[in-house]
Order: sequence, then C-alpha cells, then structure tokens
Amino acid sequence: MDKLGPDDPHRIGAHRLLGRLGEGGMGQVFLARSAPSSSSAPASPTPSSTSTAPGSSTAT
Repeated sequence: MDKLGPDDPHRIGAHRLLGRLGEGGMGQVFLARSAPSSSSAPASPTPSSTSTAPGSSTAT
C-alpha cells in the first residue's frame, strides 16, 4: 500500500481513505475505513456527474 498523494482524496462519502492500493484502466483503488464499524475495505471513487468525458464539448 502506498501513502495518499497530494492530489488523492482523503474521504469517499463516510469512508476515510488510508492509502492507495493501486491504479489501472478503471481508475484508482484506495484502502478505506468506515467510521461506524471500523472495518477496512477497498474503495474506488466514481467520476463526478458534472465532469465531461474526454473529447466531448459543452456549449458556451
């Protein structure tokens, strides 16, 4: 497991991220811990609903 970098999120929802497990074609995978149960599990953020796909454009 690698340490979180300066551009990595520190939380995903209610889960605190502990470190980076890997990265691949589907994005990054982090080790996350949930506050209520203190259990750890892998977590991967989903793209923001406001982001645009590469190659797309928005009207201005």
